Amino acid sequence: MGKAPAFQWYPGDWRRDTQVQMSSFKTRGIWAEMLWCMWDSPERGKLAGMDDNLSRLIGCTRDEFNVALEEIKHLEIADVTECNNVVTIINRRMYKEAIDRNNTKKRVREYRERKSVQGCNGKVTPPSSSSSSKKKQTKKKNPESSPYLGDLSSKITELAEQLARLALSYPKNGHKNFNINGLIQELVNKKIHPQAIHVALSSLAKRWTLTGNDEVKNPRGYVWSIINTTSGNYYEREHIVKSQKFKNLEMPKELLR
Repeated sequence: MGKAPAFQWYPGDWRRDTQVQMSSFKTRGIWAEMLWCMWDSPERGKLAGMDDNLSRLIGCTRDEFNVALEEIKHLEIADVTECNNVVTIINRRMYKEAIDRNNTKKRVREYRERKSVQGCNGKVTPPSSSSSSKKKQTKKKNPESSPYLGDLSSKITELAEQLARLALSYPKNGHKNFNINGLIQELVNKKIHPQAIHVALSSLAKRWTLTGNDEVKNPRGYVWSIINTTSGNYYEREHIVKSQKFKNLEMPKELLR
């Protein structure tokens, strides 16, 4: 576990914990010592060992430890289990926060590793042949690289790849050179709401192979028809949500005087 030399300690939490306050003064002191030891234990929030060892660790006699342990167990201040003369004491809050912290670190590490692998496996473009007249090559922007798309970036990229395959397998008359990446980049440049982009592309992918009256003859026009009716709605919803959050903010008393 990474370095964490201190944890938040609020006197109010201690004083308002009725279970702790119902215990004896000596038990409260032993419980406080247990908390300090739990913080530095290999498995944060958890102490395990024989009562002799734990009493020496905490700095009390074995009898004092056992009396306090019974009181802690009876008042359900902590989770206490005994098996084969080994006592295990778990502070529920500290133990859960330690697990959550480790899970967060694990997710961040895995995310960075995935990004590192993606960077190493990037396509290598061979150098262009030298000629008297070199044409300037512009890089096609992949919708995946746009931070504007946020959490929907990967889903929109998958839809773009699916539509590119459909365009090759089922070309549209008059739209054989349909450029899905160019269309998405145009939508991003015009600040179309990412959710609206996702909805429009999903609908186009579902209807691409339909024929007759249901056929989408103009893919680009079809996408824009959906965008024009949905993008503003998503922005309006976000504005309403943000406004509601602002209304629900609890203003400091000093500002209300």
